[in-house]
Amino acid sequence: MIKFHAFKWARNRVLHSFWRMNGIRVPSQAISAEEMSAGVDGISLRSTEDPLVARYPCWNMLGAVDDVPRQIDQLSKQPDYDPAGEAWRGNLQIGYPPGQFIEVPQGSVLSRGALIFSQSHRIVTDLCGVPVEEFYMGSESDRFIPGCRQVSGRLLVFASGVAQRNYYHWVVEMLPQMRLFDQPDTAFDYLAVPQRKSFVRESLELMGVDPAKIIPLQRLTHLRADQLLVPSPASPYSHPSGVKFLREKMRSAPWSHFDREDRERIYISRKRRGSRRLIEENQLLELLQPLGFRPVLLEEMSVQEQIQLFQRAEAVVGPHGAGFTNTIFCRPGTVVMEISPSCRPRTFFHCIADINKLNFAIYFGRSVNQQGVDADISIDPQDFCQHLAEILYRQVHASELVA
Repeated sequence: MIKFHAFKWARNRVLHSFWRMNGIRVPSQAISAEEMSAGVDGISLRSTEDPLVARYPCWNMLGAVDDVPRQIDQLSKQPDYDPAGEAWRGNLQIGYPPGQFIEVPQGSVLSRGALIFSQSHRIVTDLCGVPVEEFYMGSESDRFIPGCRQVSGRLLVFASGVAQRNYYHWVVEMLPQMRLFDQPDTAFDYLAVPQRKSFVRESLELMGVDPAKIIPLQRLTHLRADQLLVPSPASPYSHPSGVKFLREKMRSAPWSHFDREDRERIYISRKRRGSRRLIEENQLLELLQPLGFRPVLLEEMSVQEQIQLFQRAEAVVGPHGAGFTNTIFCRPGTVVMEISPSCRPRTFFHCIADINKLNFAIYFGRSVNQQGVDADISIDPQDFCQHLAEILYRQVHASELVA
């Protein structure tokens, strides 16, 4: 790792020397929030949605529930403890920021780290947490960046550090932001986005973005547009309007399976993943088969195939993972049973389930090979299937009463 950083430092020194002769000098002082509000360099802030406070009820918890408080108590003593686990019982209150974006006339975006500059080359913001020092190798008053390519029209910048490589964060934090630009007065001509994972381009095309209008952001890409559009960061919890926007957008697609009558019961396997693998998976699958479940490996499927699968799903079970993000596309009433290690009581999918009116439960298993808040999972397959069968029975019985 030390050698790698030394290489990067040496490489950037060489690049900076080149940019000094052929690039752009950058003022040392960034644009402050007060200056942005005052419209410095023509920057304007547009709001399309008001802030929202949403409340989510307690969730249905099964399995090794009593082990969760002990795990949280132990993890809270570690210096890198993430307090997100403290709301594990549900009963959440989430404050969502307003739907906003800034317009930067003759603004530019640099690299997949998404450094945003104004028309006078002052830095406006950094969307991905990439240190500006990665590009500024000189003194505080001697900063240079590579020259830029001009893009005609309105360029939307879609970038977030974690979302570039994590399906959950991409679908929850970035993709719903498309709703802010779904009107004629907020439309864009091109979209600049890092493409480190195939799901980025796949999902944008499914949203109706012309592939010819998507511009990849690489490490040294620098684009200047007539008008740069930069959405404000979104919450890591699914926004109710965002969930409904994505679900209905995909439901209206010509390839949608949302209204098909044939339904499926699926088990999401993580046997090829590096964590949260189910120790007793083979035994569980034997018990799930009579209940009509089949195992799926989502990593072998395209984004469209995953969406179609969840659109027609009657029931979804499996270990906690980004695959459950696709419950955004499920029909109301779908049974969802998430299996989680007791050291990772995350409520993200609980929120999606409440927004989508899904029949959701979480089953806590014993943490195995634990590293921080991550671990493989051990459960009692018989106990799990007993709870699942009861939920399915109640669901089917309720449907028959409605019919």
